Amino acid sequence: MSTRIDGNSFKADWPESLKPIQNPPRVGVITKVAITILDYLRSFVFSWIIPGAAIHSSEHHQDILEKWNGQQIKMQAPDGAVLDGIFIEGISNPEKVILFGGGNAMRWENSAETIYQISRTGASVFYINPRGVGESKGKLYDEGYALDFYTAFEFLIEKTYKIENILPVGFSMGGANAARGAALIQDKYPRKKVSAINICSFSSLSSEIKELLGGGVLGTIASLAAWHLGIEMKVTKSWEKLKGDKFIFINTKDEMIPKKASLHEAVNPSKENFYEMEHKKEDNHFIPDSVLDAHKLRWKIEEMLGLMPPLKME
Repeated sequence: MSTRIDGNSFKADWPESLKPIQNPPRVGVITKVAITILDYLRSFVFSWIIPGAAIHSSEHHQDILEKWNGQQIKMQAPDGAVLDGIFIEGISNPEKVILFGGGNAMRWENSAETIYQISRTGASVFYINPRGVGESKGKLYDEGYALDFYTAFEFLIEKTYKIENILPVGFSMGGANAARGAALIQDKYPRKKVSAINICSFSSLSSEIKELLGGGVLGTIASLAAWHLGIEMKVTKSWEKLKGDKFIFINTKDEMIPKKASLHEAVNPSKENFYEMEHKKEDNHFIPDSVLDAHKLRWKIEEMLGLMPPLKME
């Protein structure tokens, strides 16, 4: 397989479930104004929830690219969003790909340690920045973030990578949207088995907002407001659609993703399908970075990509 892949001319087609209505009915001026206001409010809230991470210099870009012999990829989502990512070809198993999504506002340019850990599997790594983060640009709305990972998946398929050889792995917000993008792929290719690994994600953004505010009246009001604005990010429904292997890493002391709002709590997987990570008092919401947790993540990726026999996670 070639070590260089071109993404600059790639634009994903719409998934059937999100395809815009052709020749929509005309609406009145008041309705148009209301829609515009809702779009603005939705975009504002998402820009607050998922703050864009500024790029400080092109030199930092280049350092990461050179260190990993990576290739910067630009591609277009169906709605015109321009997405930025890094593709690193695997040394021993280049035909297998880890499609990675970082946590809130994380970007590939500042994720050297994460890239190092997952690239040790020998598989290729495709780490994308969602819209609004780093150099990725586009309209900020619920389904748009799912489209980002759907687009990255479609890009890999177009480059002849097999669906069963692509493993979405995501942390926190990235895990939520990687799962939602994977579900769109599962819908499009129903005979295939799409797998995924999730690390400390919420079951829905509205439930996350509610629990972060302590539940009760205030949390319920905020959750309802998010629902009315179309800010839900229903991860559980997407996760349950996936027909391949699924695995969740959890942190029972996570203060950012309360237990009641977690994906793990919502889907209640069997003991064989989740792993409880070690805990740090100084950092309660983290990607696996202890020696043991990093090994467990790497081994699970290798197992799910067929690079090693099944591992007993204890």
